[in-house]
Amino acid sequence: GMLFHGKRGIGKTLLAFSLAVSVLNEGRFLGSWQARKRGGVLYVQADLPPVMQQGRVKRVMKQFPWLRDQDLTFYFPAYLDITRLDEEGELVGVLQEIDPSLVIWDVLRRIHHMREEVHVPAMVYGATRYLFPNAAHFYIHHDKKWTKDRADGVLDPSEDFSGVGPWLDLVVSGWHLEEGAKGQHSLTTTKNNCGPETTKILLKRDPETLLPVLRLPKIHEEIQYWRMTHECNPRGLRKSEREGLRRYLLSSFVGTATTVERMVREA
Repeated sequence: GMLFHGKRGIGKTLLAFSLAVSVLNEGRFLGSWQARKRGGVLYVQADLPPVMQQGRVKRVMKQFPWLRDQDLTFYFPAYLDITRLDEEGELVGVLQEIDPSLVIWDVLRRIHHMREEVHVPAMVYGATRYLFPNAAHFYIHHDKKWTKDRADGVLDPSEDFSGVGPWLDLVVSGWHLEEGAKGQHSLTTTKNNCGPETTKILLKRDPETLLPVLRLPKIHEEIQYWRMTHECNPRGLRKSEREGLRRYLLSSFVGTATTVERMVREA
């Protein structure tokens, strides 16, 4: 499993949704992580009401219309305690029928109702993996709330991770999303027991979808990578190849949609 954390309202849900798009389309997420689709994606959205999530999805669908035909399922629980689900209950049966390859849990504090104690992460993670033993799990977690003491510089910046440590101990990898100037963001690895080593990844919002993309585009590199991994016409891309490249670049989030469209026309 992977833990993804950041302060409230910073855009964790948007980044998690972009990861789901990348997995479904086998993109190379942010030009660093190659996704391999083994099945569908289940997004357990316990932190936002359906109307808000649906608004975001509609905006994304304008750029990714083919998502309507892909195996992406949202579940909006009014109340969920993953540690107390009835194995024989209707809900468990419905969820397990989906048989996803990736489950996104948004957010951890909304899928259980226990106090934040040392033993709780093992119970919550264990329950999610018992429910979906063959899936990869992506857990979203809020950093500690901002306080006046922290704003005044009384608390050390390392305290920002308070409450994250026990959850981070039991996963394979961890990502942290931070906010910079003028709505820009950066993604850093807080734990990495698998995958390539990465430096801080600088992000910005795509003005069309609001999903995060690389602030410094890597589209040229990804076009070369795509050509190496696909048998295509060296003299020029066919229409179907150009569409495949377009979907790959958009689903890798290596630049804005406008830049991707221009680069694909020139490829």
